[in-house]
Amino acid sequence: MKKLASRVPRAALAAGILASLLAAPPARAWDPETHTSIVRLALAISPEADARIRSNYEGFYAAVAAPDPFDKKCTVHPTLEGSRDAASTAAVALEQLLGGKMIASADARAHAIGRLLHYVADAAMPEAALRATTSDVYDPYWAGNTFAVFRESRPLSRPFADSIRAIGADARWGTDSPSTRSYAYRLAVNLAVDTLLALPAVGEVKAGPAPAIFCIDRRPKAPPPSARTQSLAARVKAIKERAASAKSTPPPDAADTDTTTPPTDRPGLHLVEWVTRPAASGTEVRALLYNNDERCAEQVAITGGPSAIGVPGRVAPRALRSIALAVPASTAGMLRAAGREVACAPPYGAEAGTPAPSRVLLSSAGRPPDIEKPLAEAPPQ
Repeated sequence: MKKLASRVPRAALAAGILASLLAAPPARAWDPETHTSIVRLALAISPEADARIRSNYEGFYAAVAAPDPFDKKCTVHPTLEGSRDAASTAAVALEQLLGGKMIASADARAHAIGRLLHYVADAAMPEAALRATTSDVYDPYWAGNTFAVFRESRPLSRPFADSIRAIGADARWGTDSPSTRSYAYRLAVNLAVDTLLALPAVGEVKAGPAPAIFCIDRRPKAPPPSARTQSLAARVKAIKERAASAKSTPPPDAADTDTTTPPTDRPGLHLVEWVTRPAASGTEVRALLYNNDERCAEQVAITGGPSAIGVPGRVAPRALRSIALAVPASTAGMLRAAGREVACAPPYGAEAGTPAPSRVLLSSAGRPPDIEKPLAEAPPQ
């Protein structure tokens, strides 16, 4: 009888979880390939984070990619709320790891960390991926965009669930656009790093400069097919896609003469991201500048709208600089960054951006970036 009695609460718990999953609105989590991409890039930009693993990487990545055991199609659990949401699940796993509970070996620890990071990534999903009903979101999510991934530290604090939830919610800060998707992906990568840094390191940590990672799409844009060769379903889909594109924020640097060339392949100052959301007095903006030049960029401005928007300060050589702006609601269109390149010498100061003297180029041509498949640098222009 004791054994039977001890199983009843577990059965009731499982039934309760299943009931909550069935009652939740439909959604999608990151797919296994994206989960793996997020964690691989997290370890690539932070040797300190990588020092938290150190064994059984095969089992670790298998756990990262594995679906939720109660939601194997990953269509429900990302939208669960309260004590059942991804942040709460991740926080429980993090506390268990810190306490050493149920961690019998190094392999078990690697597996537990992989499961932890799966839910951490699910806590930082943008609306475009979260509300997709099929996996076809991933091709347009990645294609034709530049994803800049570099270290942006936001250390976790207890209670971990609140900390993970607050940081992850920033992935849904802005109106959906290519820039918002890049911003959210970088946020998920950095949240994975900060979660790992909450754990003790295994052995010596070899700290050193980490590269900035640029995930780019170098594919030439194919001309649209003739309407005569398209099926009715294809024409309807194309009309819907054009309508959705017209409502979203235009991609930065659209005013450049060669819009098919990534900013990493062109010298000068670039507007890599332009994430917006409506505000009472206009539009709030979170933007990302990249200075692909050996000189500092000064007298920086965002041009292409009704009027130029001045940006205080400068951008250091080969640096990425995040900025926050409040602009008129009419600011839209083919926006780009402009600045005066001037000779300068270090130190540049944190306000001039995050230096990226070393960089890695990956492909984002329709699939999540793979750190194992770097791209070659483009010939100098």
